[in-house]
Amino acid sequence: MLKMDWQLSKSSLGERFKELYKLEEWTDCSFSVGEIEAEVELIKCHKLILAASSPVFEALFYGPLAEVNNVIRVPDMDPSTFKTLLRYVYCDTIELNNVIEAGCLLYATKKYMIPHLARICIDYIVEHTQVNNVWDVLYVAEALDEEEILKPCIKVMSQYSPEAWASPYEHLSASTLGRLLDQDSCKMSESELWTYVVKWARTECENAGTKVSGENVRKALDDAGLMEKVRFLTFTLEEVVCVVEPSGVLSEDEIEELKACVERREGAVLGLGRVREQRSRASTGDGRCSRVIVTKRKTWTYGGTVCTRVMAVDSHVLVCGFEVFTRIPSLADFCVWRGNTDRYDERLSVRITDPDGHELCNTVHHARAEFNASQLVRLDRPVWFSPNRSYTVAFELSPGQYPLSQLSSTASSKLVAFRFEDFTNYPEGYLDFSFVCAVIFSL
Repeated sequence: MLKMDWQLSKSSLGERFKELYKLEEWTDCSFSVGEIEAEVELIKCHKLILAASSPVFEALFYGPLAEVNNVIRVPDMDPSTFKTLLRYVYCDTIELNNVIEAGCLLYATKKYMIPHLARICIDYIVEHTQVNNVWDVLYVAEALDEEEILKPCIKVMSQYSPEAWASPYEHLSASTLGRLLDQDSCKMSESELWTYVVKWARTECENAGTKVSGENVRKALDDAGLMEKVRFLTFTLEEVVCVVEPSGVLSEDEIEELKACVERREGAVLGLGRVREQRSRASTGDGRCSRVIVTKRKTWTYGGTVCTRVMAVDSHVLVCGFEVFTRIPSLADFCVWRGNTDRYDERLSVRITDPDGHELCNTVHHARAEFNASQLVRLDRPVWFSPNRSYTVAFELSPGQYPLSQLSSTASSKLVAFRFEDFTNYPEGYLDFSFVCAVIFSL
């Protein structure tokens, strides 16, 4: 078969265009794409096909001010984004792998006015917005002024405390923080929100090169319109004294007036938020990945330390807690509780270290627990588990008899999979029995 006879096997217009995309036959325009000179790539195209897909390309090639240069410079996007755009134009197919890729392509669709592809990008970003990529999505939303993308960002941020999504390398814009404060539902308490807002304003001062003082912090908050969004009237008197007053943002007169409003449960302070309704506490919608019982064999540990190495397989996962076994009642418990051995006072701690031995979390858990059952131990600070790295989870147990069961070394849900390796600090080291029943996580 001759070189040009590929047309004979292509029965549809779509197939013929796909072949043109692959072969670059009969191209009549070129694009020099990329910002960095070393990464610039020359991409050849067909004017007619591009013009049929975009009014911008039509004007570029056939309008009264049509480009006369043989090579058109495109310095504001990378070659891979431009090729993805062309693949859609020629082949009517699209494959997106992450929100950054979708955001870059969304910029290209806006530049070249291809709204149907823009819709695909927006839908992808909204669907894939999670706590582990919220900053990437937020960057796209603010850069492109996309309200539809900003909404899920605000929703995710309101569902988690800043420990889950805050970054030392990123700083919220005033408008985005204002949107967060507009929410009627939030994971953070009002005092936690106030602490975060003050921290944000101090960073604003540092970025502006001004002295970090109560006066300048107040000015930053007033300029951003945030003081009226904080619900000061929902604070308790103790929170006003212990959280608001030490920040140095409010004047002495404002503090005294706020105390009076809180005590009387009426009135308001000029310039401060006037809303009295407390925000509802947002739910994170945590997932659970449970280990399967392998056999009915059990053993026991009498306090001390039990450890599990946990690995998130191929996923970046926010671990929020663990489900573990509870104690078995002893003769002493019958005496102390006069035969009522339904529940006991649980005290244990859990410490998480990364593969390099750095401590990531150390939570003390205290609760009323049911004997011979399981309990949920939530971390004070959720911990990000990077893909395919083993994290050591060490439980320090109070004196008492705790059951250990033979559980599976792997567990999976529809969203994520974990691997487990159980061991102790005893001389024998590794265990065939487990203390951790499940991982509580968010993606």
